[in-house]
Amino acid sequence: MKKSSEKNTNSPFKGWSKESDQVKKAFELAEKAHKGQTRKNYSKDGKLIPYISHPIAVKNIAEKIAKLYLTRAYEGDSYDNKIYITNVSEYNQVINVVNKEHKKLKEHILQLVKITSLLHDSVEDSFENCKLFRIPEKDIMTLEKVEKFFGVQIRGIIDNLTHREEEEYDHSIKRATLHVVSTIVKAADNIHNMSDLNILPVHYHRRRTYRVSCMYLLEHLNIDCKEFL
Repeated sequence: MKKSSEKNTNSPFKGWSKESDQVKKAFELAEKAHKGQTRKNYSKDGKLIPYISHPIAVKNIAEKIAKLYLTRAYEGDSYDNKIYITNVSEYNQVINVVNKEHKKLKEHILQLVKITSLLHDSVEDSFENCKLFRIPEKDIMTLEKVEKFFGVQIRGIIDNLTHREEEEYDHSIKRATLHVVSTIVKAADNIHNMSDLNILPVHYHRRRTYRVSCMYLLEHLNIDCKEFL
């Protein structure tokens, strides 16, 4: 009997057994889109780092930001001052319904965060990678392909995160704030980019740019930047 890839120590999904099929599909598409691409920094043994490590790191950071944001957004019973029900049993029923809806919303947002984190650079990079690394055209990531696999909502979020040609950096950051998920993912992207650039002193000004934009993004989420920077 063929062993499941989850049990294979070389599987890219090691430790991802609880992830949804859509998250795993996002990883597969991102891996193809970034095939041959590497990061600008090196590993401790002096080897080039595959670019796919970046979307995975962004996913991990974005999950932490999202969980913090969601916990604070829904902490406590914010409905105490809005629901005027004298019957305790009826009140508890309303609160239970509200809590269930909150749980569904949190799970939905975390799912969006995971998928878009893995794909956040795919559309922007894959066409160029096709020319540089001879990636098959079928593996080029487009917004149309994102919509085909994940729907129009995720397409819109990826569009928010895709840098336009000749677009000013500040404008791209503001565009990321059009949706809470793209705000979270862009903040996570900048945090990981900063950690990479710490190894490269020549990029001091770029590190500063990432830091300022990250503070701006986290402020939109009502999160103290000191918790991540």
